[in-house]
Amino acid sequence: MMLPRGVPVKEKAEAAGVDLPRMFDRLHSRRFSGYLRFDAARGVGNVVFDRGRLVGAFFEDARTRFRGLDALARIFAQSLAGEAALSVYRLDSALAERVNALLSGRVLASNKEVGRIDFAAILNRLKSARFTGCLRVVAGERVVLILYRDGTPEGFFHDGSAALSATAEVSDSVARLPGAKVDLVAFEVLKEAPDILTSADLSQLWKRTEELVNARRGKDGGGSNRDELLAILRTTAGAHLGQEGISLAEKEFEQVFFLGAPWGKERMIRFYERLARSAGSTAGKTSVQEMIKEMQRRVKTLFE
Repeated sequence: MMLPRGVPVKEKAEAAGVDLPRMFDRLHSRRFSGYLRFDAARGVGNVVFDRGRLVGAFFEDARTRFRGLDALARIFAQSLAGEAALSVYRLDSALAERVNALLSGRVLASNKEVGRIDFAAILNRLKSARFTGCLRVVAGERVVLILYRDGTPEGFFHDGSAALSATAEVSDSVARLPGAKVDLVAFEVLKEAPDILTSADLSQLWKRTEELVNARRGKDGGGSNRDELLAILRTTAGAHLGQEGISLAEKEFEQVFFLGAPWGKERMIRFYERLARSAGSTAGKTSVQEMIKEMQRRVKTLFE
């Protein structure tokens, strides 16, 4: 999710070569509040700090939103592979709390054209519903957040600001830009969100991810087998369940074989189990079983 930029500490720096766990420790010792944005080849990551505590980690690709350690693993992988640019933005603690809540929130409406919205009616509904969340106005690279607490406007988060603003001029100007769109996101602001730095060993996660990245780089021709395996799974899923099946197969493949993790009997079983569960909500049991059986048969011939 694209956010206003806050007060820039650094922008669009190469993440390759940055020891992220060590950087996180420095931000912890300095009681940093703000967020780190990773613009990566396969998605966008955000890591939120509040007074030195790492309170949220998020990564979003074209199909899936990841949180916590799953998000950090993907951010680490993209950074180690040299496929991410790092930006750091400073915020005050109160705004960092709300940014973390927003990224954890539930999207109620998205990509609504500003010109087709009755803002007076929406604001009345937000007030009567005692809405807590935000309206996010986006036009190209410009973003502004209008934050609400129990139906009452709290303020505005504009590019370049570290705290909520009481003025709406920039919000009005962004809303008037060509192609401006609005999202409505509900969230709950949590005081003292848990600190990931104290609940997980990020150095170990970094080390394991680095080993996977290096192993993938060192493979001689391994990528072609991976591509062939994915092609078999995609075409089989498409033949049985159509485009929805292809999307599900791609999603579960990414989950199980993330970053070129080696396949084997156990991983293939895990893939089939996950795909059967996710496909079960869109297709009948018999269709799903027939798809899995054909996949098993075709994958077996690939490695004979």
